[in-house]
Amino acid sequence: MQNLKRTNSLPWPSISGAQAGVPPHSAKLGASLDVAEVLCDASLYGDGPPLWDNCTSSATAEKQRQSLCKRLRRFRYLRDGAAEVEASLAHCQPPNGNCRSAACILCGRAFQRFVVRQGNSLFASAGKENLYLLTVVPEAAQAQIGALGSHDLSAVTSGFASAMKSVDDVRFLAGWDISLNDERQRGNGKFWQPHLHAVVETSHQKALKGALSKQFASERIHRPVQFQPNFDGSNRGFSYPFKVGHFEKKVFYRSSIDNTWKVKPNRFSASEEVELYLWLSAVGLSNRLICSDDIYGGAA
Repeated sequence: MQNLKRTNSLPWPSISGAQAGVPPHSAKLGASLDVAEVLCDASLYGDGPPLWDNCTSSATAEKQRQSLCKRLRRFRYLRDGAAEVEASLAHCQPPNGNCRSAACILCGRAFQRFVVRQGNSLFASAGKENLYLLTVVPEAAQAQIGALGSHDLSAVTSGFASAMKSVDDVRFLAGWDISLNDERQRGNGKFWQPHLHAVVETSHQKALKGALSKQFASERIHRPVQFQPNFDGSNRGFSYPFKVGHFEKKVFYRSSIDNTWKVKPNRFSASEEVELYLWLSAVGLSNRLICSDDIYGGAA
């Protein structure tokens, strides 16, 4: 069995350019890296490898940052702390003057690219038959509109960690994602739904699915635990849990054609968008990441 860690100091091993197709990180093998050190790598803010379909370019990220700052300035009166977050994002100057905020499009994109680089190396020798994409949608992680800022995910994270620990031979990189679900037509209201995406390597998928299904059993959520087999190790798969600037608002409705439930996207209101980015700022980049620390030798 293995121990799990979620820490502000991320013990990523360095990798060689031959392994990952990118310049090696300056840190030595086994070094304990924090977010500040990780984001000092200027190449993470550029447009070289790693790349994937529809990945955000540096120019697009800068435009998105400016747009987000404009909206936060305009609607800063909606929530305490919005002006401070906007000021931090507005003064971000990568790589040496970066803000390192999880609300920042530039720094979030850089961290996403770092995770992809490391994932490529860490799972390079895994057989496709043992690689899975995992999604966990915990009912206990839901937060009402307006209450996201005070919402604590530590208990849900601990439950996820316990379920993953209960099965031998499991290695994974997981990330917290979030959506706003409007299920008023289904009688479930409108709420924030944090959820987990992970790349998992295991030869005991059935046992792991059983442990997670028991931990996150729900009468309201259909299939709260989903495995997609035969993950091909694509950059897109590693990047997805750590996406930035592309969070979803989902409206659930019953189709008048076939009477089934369907989902359509919708735009965030100003208040919802401000609440979301204040939450991201409070959570931080490192706390979006959960991993099995056997990958990193248990360094703290």
